[in-house]
Amino acid sequence: MTDGEPLISLNATAFTDTEEEAREQLSVYESCPALPHALTTRLNEVTDTATLSRYGTDPHYDETKRYLADSMWTHASFDDLWPNFEAMLKTWPPAPSHLVMFNWGGYERQPERPSMAYSVEDELYYGLYAAWTDPLDSQTYTNWVTNHMRAWEPYASGIQLADENLVNRPYRFVTDENLLRLDALRAGWDPDGLFVSWLGRPELHTDAAHPEKSPVADRSE
Repeated sequence: MTDGEPLISLNATAFTDTEEEAREQLSVYESCPALPHALTTRLNEVTDTATLSRYGTDPHYDETKRYLADSMWTHASFDDLWPNFEAMLKTWPPAPSHLVMFNWGGYERQPERPSMAYSVEDELYYGLYAAWTDPLDSQTYTNWVTNHMRAWEPYASGIQLADENLVNRPYRFVTDENLLRLDALRAGWDPDGLFVSWLGRPELHTDAAHPEKSPVADRSE
């Protein structure tokens, strides 16, 4: 944030064989109509993976802070998501609280995904982080993150097990087909439930024999 107002930070990276290819792929950002309004820009900088990782994490994860994260996969339009996002902006927690967004799929020549254990993904990914210092504020910011992500649930196809908030908001992170397979394996190999499952088992969203009846479109299958 700056002067108490939230900021948008865009980090676009091209992984290519040559610098010329990378510059061509990133050229669209040089003509972005919002560019004149940017506080600062870093265009076409050759870097390495370690530096890139620090640039993406160091400003956002102060080790002296307390954090809570939650996430969702979606293919909803920004118009659908905007009312809840506007409400977030009015009550945004202190820095370095932030919302990350990744354009994950839906592009040309996207490779087919192999079979995955955590098999839910979609076109867009959102991860919401609240950060605070005082332990007495923990419930306030836990509610802030949890309730805002719950408000987006009608547009969500699942969550990712990385920015999860399962203890407060259990949600779908595995496809129904894989969940049923896992249930069968657990029943066969651990009939007494000796090994604890995850926090908050996801609900089945489909009739496994008729996945087209699902109200949630899972783009990973």
